[in-house]
Amino acid sequence: MILQQREAKFLRYKGIWIGIIIVLTVTIFNVLNYWNIKQVFRTLKEEKLYIAEKNNQKTDAIKAEAIYGYVAGYLNSTNPSLMTQEIPDFVYLTVEYAREFKINPYQCLTICQIEDGFDLHKVGSHGEQGPAQLMPDTWKIYYKSLGYRPSDFYKWQCNYRVAMAHFSELLKQNHDHVEMAIGEYNGGGGWSNIESSRIYVQRFKLANRGISKLREAKKDFDGTF
Repeated sequence: MILQQREAKFLRYKGIWIGIIIVLTVTIFNVLNYWNIKQVFRTLKEEKLYIAEKNNQKTDAIKAEAIYGYVAGYLNSTNPSLMTQEIPDFVYLTVEYAREFKINPYQCLTICQIEDGFDLHKVGSHGEQGPAQLMPDTWKIYYKSLGYRPSDFYKWQCNYRVAMAHFSELLKQNHDHVEMAIGEYNGGGGWSNIESSRIYVQRFKLANRGISKLREAKKDFDGTF
């Protein structure tokens, strides 16, 4: 009698343990399977990001080559003394900042051409600095959020980046209408009532057309003009 009770108890616990083992096995299998699937997706994602980055680098290299050729040709014909060793850095940063702020590098190039003819160290009559002639008051709006110190305003690499961040913001505010953004970049919100700003917009359009051969040759320009 006692032996039968022990056998019955053993069989009952045996069933429980078998059930536990089955549950644990299934759980472990599912966890491992999920981890493997996750790893596969992670690998695929990393591969896609890698390919995208390589494609971006190739596109950036093509743009940089075209921009450098244009800037070099412009400076050699207008002011050869400005053709310094910093120009390749300027070209590189033009492409980099354009990608960072999702704006067109050829429009950045046009701004710098009409502002100061690619004079990276020009100081304007109102304290404007750098290739895009950034105003001190505009610098104050952005510099902290972009990780700069007040003194960085006098470094063209820094004020140029802030200028492109500002231009990007103006494009967003004006729903990507380039003419409106350019006018506001020069003369503020009431630019249409300022003759010099209206002339500035026309200069931008004219210079931008001059760069049109460059952008059309590369088949990657998406601007308004």
